[in-house]
Amino acid sequence: MSLAYRANGALARAAAWGRRIVGRPPAAARIYLHIGRNKVGSTTLQDFFRDHRAALAAGGVRYALFGHMKDSVPGIVGFGHQDELAAFARAHPDAAILVSNEFMFGWPREYTESMVAGLKGLDVRVIAYIRPYDAWTCSSYAQDVRNGESLRDFDSYFDWVRPRISAWPYLEAWGEGLGWDRVRVRSIDGRGAGWAGLVPDCLAAMGLDPRLGKSAPASNQAPHWSTIELLRALIVRNLEEPWSEAGWAIAQPLRQVFEDCLTARPAFDPKVQYLTPAQAKELAALYNRDIEAIGRRTGFTFIPQDTGTVPDRPFLPAFGRIPPEIRQAFADRVSAPDFIRRYPEAAAAARSRGLLSFDG
Repeated sequence: MSLAYRANGALARAAAWGRRIVGRPPAAARIYLHIGRNKVGSTTLQDFFRDHRAALAAGGVRYALFGHMKDSVPGIVGFGHQDELAAFARAHPDAAILVSNEFMFGWPREYTESMVAGLKGLDVRVIAYIRPYDAWTCSSYAQDVRNGESLRDFDSYFDWVRPRISAWPYLEAWGEGLGWDRVRVRSIDGRGAGWAGLVPDCLAAMGLDPRLGKSAPASNQAPHWSTIELLRALIVRNLEEPWSEAGWAIAQPLRQVFEDCLTARPAFDPKVQYLTPAQAKELAALYNRDIEAIGRRTGFTFIPQDTGTVPDRPFLPAFGRIPPEIRQAFADRVSAPDFIRRYPEAAAAARSRGLLSFDG
């Protein structure tokens, strides 16, 4: 077994949840909502669902797209609104419908309530994954910077994202709307449950053979921390939306050159400490409160987080904290005539952002 459970037993118990809910008569149609959350393997699951949709269909589960993903993959049916999804499910009661969209996790309560109301009368099951908040916050920071959305340093980002770190308010809206017996939550915490078991666990939750997902590759992994800090140095302002086409055309060649310089120095430790001891303690306490509340409603026993002794943070990560020999190699490459000729906007951006001159 690749994924260990404590209170809910093995994968067979998960499959039972996928087949029926005790005390509820079978509905005419069933819908599985994988709601995320973001930065807890959602892209990995979506890539697997897309690439193995024929195998899912053979097991009685039809993968569909929803919301902003509606028309993103030719050949896969999509729905922009819950009413469209409900109508399709009622018209196709022969197969369960699976949609996966991590944005559903972070919806305002009124959006969740509208979704629940629109799917009323259908057999709806929610599948959600969380992870300890220290790891989630650092991963969210890396994602937002990598997408070109945030130029905040980590401490500023921590203060900005703090109101959205807790998973509880979002899960509570689904649990109260559908009934907690229809909401299944697991935590990828590296101890009781690991990333290798994510896809098998999700398949088992839908009553499918978990062995199908045994070797599913991970997607959307964060790059080296210094790449993140390079990209942050290129962002002009906080937009809360991804790179524009022009911004992407600047960032990509600079990232490629920088990562080539990193590869030339493989001894450079990829790990860095973003959290201060106080931040780590705050996040562990919040996570433990939330999993206790979730566990009381779902019946699943989560593993509390114990951060132990977190050392003082050596420095606040930034581009200037990258070893000078790597920054010098990067500056030499970007200043070369060939690079300037091929990518004049990228070279100019690196110069204007102060990335090509520094005190070593």
